[in-house]
Amino acid sequence: MHLLHGIDSIEIDRLKRFLDHRRRLARLFTPQEMTHADTFSEKRQMEWFAGRFAAKEAAIKALYSTERRTSIRYLDIEVTPEKSGAPRLTLHKNALDVATSLCVSSITLSITHNHSHAIASVIMLCKA
Repeated sequence: MHLLHGIDSIEIDRLKRFLDHRRRLARLFTPQEMTHADTFSEKRQMEWFAGRFAAKEAAIKALYSTERRTSIRYLDIEVTPEKSGAPRLTLHKNALDVATSLCVSSITLSITHNHSHAIASVIMLCKA
């Protein structure tokens, strides 16, 4: 067994300037993620989007910690809430294919943020 780890930090205001257009959001976040974000205030939405964007970047870094370079899109990685409210990472399409080839058996995600930054850490346990 071995671990894959990815971590990412994003400045919330920097992401806010990029995400001013809803069309840009749709390139990064699944419809389910966007629907969930719509339940928050505008300020809270930016924190939420920044945390989820950092989580997607961290997942890509974990998957790319090997020599494989399969193209992974942001929409291939989805962050949804568990019943407890904790974030859960779900992989689709190419991201799932890479994780399967690496024998990833479990994924742990942690997201935190303050007024200026969001940080996410992804740990993947591989059984091979």
